[in-house]
Amino acid sequence: MKRSMYFMIFVFVYTMLLRILLSLTLPLKLFGLGIFIDALVIIGIGMFVTLILRKLWMQKVFYSLFVLLWTIVGIADYMYHGYFGMLTTRANAQGLSFMSAELTVEYDLAILPAVLGAFLVFTLLLFFIIRRKTPDVLKRQDYGFLLFLVFVHVVMLAHFNRYEEDYSMDYYQSDTFLYNEMYDTYGFASDYGYYYYHLLDLLRLPNTYDDASIIEDLNAYFDQKTPHQANAYSNMFQGANVIQITVESFDTRFIDPVLTPTLYTMLNEGYRFDNYYVPTISQGATCNSEFMALTSLYAYTSHAHSNNVCYTYQDTFFPYSVAAQLNQAGYNTYYFHSGYAWFYQRETLMPNMDFETVKFIEDIEHSVAYDPLLDTNMLHFMDQFVAYETPFYINLLTYGLHGGYQPAVTDHHNPLIDSVHQDTLDESIRVYLQKMIEFDIFLAELISRLQAEGVYDDTLFTIYTDHYPFMLDKTVYESFLDIDTTNHELYQQSLILYHPDMEATQFDKIGSTIDVAPTLLNLVYADADFKYFFGQDLFSNASNYVLLPDLSIIDGDNRYYLNKPYQGDSDQKAYLKARLELYITNYLRSKHVLRLNFFDTNNTDD
Repeated sequence: MKRSMYFMIFVFVYTMLLRILLSLTLPLKLFGLGIFIDALVIIGIGMFVTLILRKLWMQKVFYSLFVLLWTIVGIADYMYHGYFGMLTTRANAQGLSFMSAELTVEYDLAILPAVLGAFLVFTLLLFFIIRRKTPDVLKRQDYGFLLFLVFVHVVMLAHFNRYEEDYSMDYYQSDTFLYNEMYDTYGFASDYGYYYYHLLDLLRLPNTYDDASIIEDLNAYFDQKTPHQANAYSNMFQGANVIQITVESFDTRFIDPVLTPTLYTMLNEGYRFDNYYVPTISQGATCNSEFMALTSLYAYTSHAHSNNVCYTYQDTFFPYSVAAQLNQAGYNTYYFHSGYAWFYQRETLMPNMDFETVKFIEDIEHSVAYDPLLDTNMLHFMDQFVAYETPFYINLLTYGLHGGYQPAVTDHHNPLIDSVHQDTLDESIRVYLQKMIEFDIFLAELISRLQAEGVYDDTLFTIYTDHYPFMLDKTVYESFLDIDTTNHELYQQSLILYHPDMEATQFDKIGSTIDVAPTLLNLVYADADFKYFFGQDLFSNASNYVLLPDLSIIDGDNRYYLNKPYQGDSDQKAYLKARLELYITNYLRSKHVLRLNFFDTNNTDD
């Protein structure tokens, strides 16, 4: 039989065109080693399939599914980039299980022209595949080229695995670290292939570790840590009630004295940290941010190889969380979410944080009409489940500010918006401001409720966001706030701490979500155990830095990347490099703490 490679050629042309199209719309390099490796990957798959699937119908089924897979992956990457600025992974594909008609409308997931165009080309190729009358056939001499492709892959694996994991900058800036951590999905796909990136993510086995050595290192690291030092703010509000609010998709730069007067008061009359950052950690950003604020452990382990910490570590107990330690101090602890218990498995995780009372929408009395898009409805939790016996620690997770931002149930706030913004607003910004107003009203009503119970005067509020509103169009968002969303300014917010007895103070120290737990505990329970925190008390005098999701580090003005040019003052470059080595090492340590369930008494020395 004569050699025939029509299936493989047409699929090769299609996948390469898709690769070129993605390079024009995503930050993927078009020319370089990556696209060459992609070509070898597609050719190798085609030759291997031709070798083992010799019947025509088998090849038709395979190639139909093959081009469908890459069409869906390409579209997913195109849309995912718009929200998170990264490529999809096998792990975060789990989130597709939550999609429904209602969520599609709520998130405003439009069918883009590019998506329709991709499916049109796919349909044409599928028509050719179905109409083909003869299968692809290889000749014996083609097997040599297939063996060459296998040899290339073996060489790549040997290259990537020439280092063992170690805590050094040489390792962190090596190809092996990028290969193992995929901290820069575009960098990996550009240098080593877009298709190879996805196949590696899909098929490779988990890394193996020397767990005994890792446990030894963790114990040594925690034992040599400098103990938390008391400072001028330690126990300033000792024993005060605490209400910690994670405000979904909240951007403090939208706070306005007319639209959000309660927030404006808290921001300007309490303790405010404006050099504060909220790294957005791929899918599950809300859960990951909550986790970091409650445990002071990094959630970056979910960046590439697991969806988020709520799914991966829901059954792990966290004895040093804020709730667990305040329980030891005699607090009654509550967790309320204006969403459903099954989402991100919080019904399992939050009790393992040692929250005593954990409630969700389905726990509200059926007689109540509860709309999660109205944050004012969260008062039902306060009415039905809080005893107001002091001291108490209440953690609230809102939902109202979540995207998408099309006309919603909050449009009754438009007259107030019109009193401030005379000019025409982009509709999505208008809806976002409506949601901000709704949350501010909830906050005011919550204060009234606390005053009526006689506990407001001794209550500390901690208000922070899980992530910037990534479902707002970045161009519109950037224009309205006059910020540059292409740099770390995108992640910059304000951390708000407010107590009625506070004197307005602005702190310049840099911090991030992982610093919330030690900062809060220092104010109300400075005798807490800070040993197992990777974050820092922001009232301390120690220098601090922020590790961003791409594993770059910032000090507020300068930014050091692993594989991109340094940005900032050249005099600080060497010092930031050393800090980055330490922070990535602690990121890896935090990952191992979670992976090993390190807080099991068999692992810790305590």
